[in-house]
Parts: sequence; structure tokens; C-alpha cells
Amino acid sequence: MSGTPRGTDTIPRVRIPQIFDVLSFLADSAGGRTFDEVRLLLRRRSHRASASPDAMSTAARHILDDLQRLGLARVGTLPRKRSEVERLKHTPCEIEEAGALLAARYRESRGRAFDELLVLWMNRHPYFRTFMVRVLRAPLYVPDVTSIKQFNRGLLSKPDPAELAEQIAEGCEKRLLATGYPAERGETLKREIYDRLSEVWRKSMLLELDSKALVDTVEDNVVLPAMLAAEELPFDAVTFERLLWAAEDFLCAAWTSSHPEFTGRVVFGTCGFEPSPLEGDSAVTGIIHRGRAFAEERFFPSLASAYRQLAGASHGYVDAYALRALVCAGMGIQPRLFARCLETLLLNLKGEQPKIFTELPFKPPPKGEDYIEIGTRRIGQLKLSE
Repeated sequence: MSGTPRGTDTIPRVRIPQIFDVLSFLADSAGGRTFDEVRLLLRRRSHRASASPDAMSTAARHILDDLQRLGLARVGTLPRKRSEVERLKHTPCEIEEAGALLAARYRESRGRAFDELLVLWMNRHPYFRTFMVRVLRAPLYVPDVTSIKQFNRGLLSKPDPAELAEQIAEGCEKRLLATGYPAERGETLKREIYDRLSEVWRKSMLLELDSKALVDTVEDNVVLPAMLAAEELPFDAVTFERLLWAAEDFLCAAWTSSHPEFTGRVVFGTCGFEPSPLEGDSAVTGIIHRGRAFAEERFFPSLASAYRQLAGASHGYVDAYALRALVCAGMGIQPRLFARCLETLLLNLKGEQPKIFTELPFKPPPKGEDYIEIGTRRIGQLKLSE
């Protein structure tokens, strides 16, 4: 079987469990379903869908398009705009043999079904494969702009697009260069930021926006596209976020904004593939998970190294979120494994050397990250005595 097709790609704007919901729904009907039945299923399962007549129609189309692309379902003409939803509500949607087999696998073992779909995505979605190759090669540093505090207030009161672009570019480049980011790539990033900020400035009055809108506009239309261009990644900022969602659902990548060496998101791979996509374009046939067995035997050396890096000569308590970020990015494991491995380590030590001391958190985890929980106890600070 040849490798993944090249060219443009469309990544569905849904979560992977929703795809399995629809696949199972199609498999449970001998006579097939209609587009509207699929849409209504998604609306029932959603906690945020509105009561409008076309609610979840876009999600339904994205999922059905993807199932057909992957050879898992056969569907008729789907509505591409809201005005077509009513007219095409009876469009037939039927399961293919490969889809029925995957739905049966999902009933038997969700984990194995997710892996089989992940293999399909690696082989049929070139953008997803490109994304995974990049984060498997090395962590991807995303110099997010998330707060108005990252802008000079004096500059914001004086509308000068060149100075604003310079401030944004220098801030992003400085953060990235501290990670060993190639200087030539940093120059590309700066150039892209200048060009994109100038374009956004022509189209909208940035300084008339409120703080949140200004930050969102700069992040989505300037910083993220510039970062992707500097990395030579072929997709836009919206697609990047969709790819990250999918990778999280598949447990093949993760991200953290708690990394002590970088202010922004650090995205890293958390599984391997057979054969490795880093070594060529051959089709992926299997997944190599870095689960509990992989993590536990390597956990203490990684934890101790990360602790020493954070604590320095003080040997005092360190921030557990930063510690988790270092360990997970360094080992290439999912953040949820950190608490499980720490719990196992604490049980095995039972007061013996080395000793691990923990304290409750003084603050919640960064947005998008979970608390570190062992049983009913939350861990926010940690000290290691070797």
C-alpha cells in the first residue's frame, strides 16, 4: 500500500468520539439513515447545540464527508450551506463493510477502534500526517499571544502598525530563540508577522477593538499563521487547532502551557507508528503506545532530572504543573499518565529514600490543563529528597 496522498486536505471540525457516535448509528440500521437523522443524533448528544432547525448540520456534514473519504460510509449529496439543510434532509447515508467492521470493533474495544481510525487518518489525511511528523520529530513551540499584558499600553494608545508588528515579532522571536529555535526560521517568523499585521491593519481598526478581541485577532490572524509559515506547515490556524483536537482524542499528541522554558504552548508527540513516518512515506500499519508500562519504568529518573532542573540548589518545593510539563514533554507521554505514575511511585517508596513530599496547589492549573490528582488529593507543589 502506498503512503498518504499529498495535496490539500479537509479536517472535520468535530471531536473523534462524535465520529464514532455517527459510525455506530449508521451500523445499527439495516436500511441506512438520513442526513437529518444523523444531525438530530448529534444534537441530542451535544450539550451546547441550539434549538435551531439546522443545529449541528455542519458537524453532521463534516463527519459524513470524512466517513465517505475514509471508505467507511456511502452518502448522497450533503448540504453545503444552511439554505440547503431542509431540502437535503433526506439524503441517504449508509454504512460500508469497512465501516461496519470498525463499528463492531468499537463495541468490543474502544481503544483498538481508536487506533484503527488513527491509522486511517495517518494514511488518508495528509495534513494530519504532516502535523504528526512535525511533533514526533521535536516539540513544536507555539508563541501564543493570550493577554493584553503582552502589549505595551503606551504603544496601543498611539496607532503605529510598524511598531506594533515589531513588538509582537520581537516578543515571539525572543521566546522561541531561547528554546534553540533556528535563527533563520526566526527571521521568517518576524517577516510573516510584519506582513500579516499590515494586512490585518488594512482590513480592520485593531485599536478600536476591546482587549479580548484585539488579543484574539492578533493570535488567530497574525501569530499562529506566522508560526505555521515559519515551520513550513501547509495548513491555516483553524486547521491547526482541529488537528490538535484530533491528536488529543487519539492520544497521539499533547500540549502544555506550563513548560518552564517557554511561555506559550509546547506540543509534543505521545506515541509511535509502524513503520515510522519519520523514515519515509510508507503507509502506517500500527500504533506504538507509550502507556503505563512504558512510563513507569522510566518515570523516576525523568522526575528526578526535572526536579533538579526546577529546584536548583534550593532543593525546595517546585511547581507541580511545570514539573509535569518537563516530564511529559521529555518522555513523550500523555499528561494524565503523570499522576498515575506519581501515585505508583509514592506507593512503592512507602517512606523509604528517596522521599517525595507534596503540597496542595495555591492556584488552579493553566487553562486547558487538568489538576494533578492522586485519589482525592490535588498536588500543586512537590519536593524530592534523594
